[in-house]
Amino acid sequence: MINITNIPSKEDVSNHFDITLNGKKAEAMYTRVSAFPFNRDWPGHQRPINQSELASMLSFSADEEVVLRVKPKKSFKEVVVRPLSEKITPSVSDDGVIEFTIAREGQYVLELDGISEALHIFANPIKDFGVSQNDENVLYYGPGVHHTGQVELTDNMTVYIDKDAIVYGAFYAIDAENIRIVGNGVLDGNWEERENYNFIFPYDFSRVPKHMWDRSGARHVFSHKPDDSLLPPREGEYVPGTGSSVYGGREHFKKYLEGMAILKAGLHFYKCRNVEFNGFVVNGTAGLSNTMLGCENVTFDNIKVIGMWKHNNDGIDFYNCRNCTVKNTFVRAFDDVICVKGQTGWDTENVENILVENCVVWCDWARTLEVGIDTVATEMKNITFRDCDCLHHSMTILHMGNTDRAKIKNVTYEDIRVEYSVHDAKSLYQHSDDEEFVWQRHTAVLFGCDISGPNVWSSDGIIGTTTDVTVRNIQVFTEDDMEFPKMKVEGRDKDHPCKNVTIEDIYFN
Repeated sequence: MINITNIPSKEDVSNHFDITLNGKKAEAMYTRVSAFPFNRDWPGHQRPINQSELASMLSFSADEEVVLRVKPKKSFKEVVVRPLSEKITPSVSDDGVIEFTIAREGQYVLELDGISEALHIFANPIKDFGVSQNDENVLYYGPGVHHTGQVELTDNMTVYIDKDAIVYGAFYAIDAENIRIVGNGVLDGNWEERENYNFIFPYDFSRVPKHMWDRSGARHVFSHKPDDSLLPPREGEYVPGTGSSVYGGREHFKKYLEGMAILKAGLHFYKCRNVEFNGFVVNGTAGLSNTMLGCENVTFDNIKVIGMWKHNNDGIDFYNCRNCTVKNTFVRAFDDVICVKGQTGWDTENVENILVENCVVWCDWARTLEVGIDTVATEMKNITFRDCDCLHHSMTILHMGNTDRAKIKNVTYEDIRVEYSVHDAKSLYQHSDDEEFVWQRHTAVLFGCDISGPNVWSSDGIIGTTTDVTVRNIQVFTEDDMEFPKMKVEGRDKDHPCKNVTIEDIYFN
């Protein structure tokens, strides 16, 4: 059986390809992605659209092999289907029709002469999410287009997004539990525009070093300092290393979010428990895409994050969370891709038991599978990334950056496939609006582990530690005469080294 997505009328259908699936006509949607790795500190306005391009995404569900026949509208010479680990070899007919078979569910990318105008293919399992439209605790979005804005979810609620639905909205929850958002449709955040007064996520701004509020000073700065009255009352001065909380109850916290003008699009959950995200696409947000802060027992399963080309477009961030999983998921982000972090205002909680597995990831800027760089927590431990395919990269692919007080320990990267392409460009930093991007070939760092605080990312001024790190069974695939990528392990000083770092079984082509 194969279920082909029907794009709602009046929505843009990609004209880059003509597609059939097992002989049945299918249509892809447009999604806007970064055209090249050119980034800067927030300049008070969003990236210009000429730094982006239109790509395509195709979504369907199947429980059988699927033969794709794709006729591109442009001429091409080189055809690649990623991940390479799937060993898909496409054929090309004399009239330019590309044919290949997808044997199982997963996420794939068809590239023609490089990464520009790629076709992202999301092959979902046939799945009954067990949702009743008549259940009073269900928000049911059937076929068609829905404009909801940001919606708050509370205990025991379920959201269903039909495969033929596009929801122009966002979801958030505060101190809630037993929440599900499921279905194979699209949650689209392109309705929101970022302004200079918006903050990208909530934190304890009273602990930000003074120089970070000065736009002419440090590399990473904030546009303005919020009103101190937004924070919960605190007795006495903050004692570095003890942690603080921005949560003063649900109603207070709502006012806090509004007072800081926190960006809304995507998924943003605060102090929540037992949350499931399953099946849908998160497309195009104005800042961080999916943030979990102080949460426990959160699962991302078969989520597709794409359309991220704007400033601070992280893919999935866990701040001071516990017992969380990302699996069977695709993320293409214009900033850090899947991250485990700690942040001021949430650091009365540690970070522990985070698993990322069987994911396909693409980084258009910054770092891919990351612990840090924000490490505001007492401990960050038992973090595993395994069985993932890394398609394209910018800076460092497997990265641990400790800039604050955290004791980071028991981190494992294992069974990772890393693909390097001659089409990957070096990340460049833009200093002014009129500066243009100049393409340079680049080989991203494979693994990096460093202790670099205190710096602009720090808050407590206490140097952390990193110990017991394992990097195991990493497959590296390169093209042409590309060099073996670098690996870097760097302590802060002789009293603050990275300790017990094991690197074993690294395979080069």
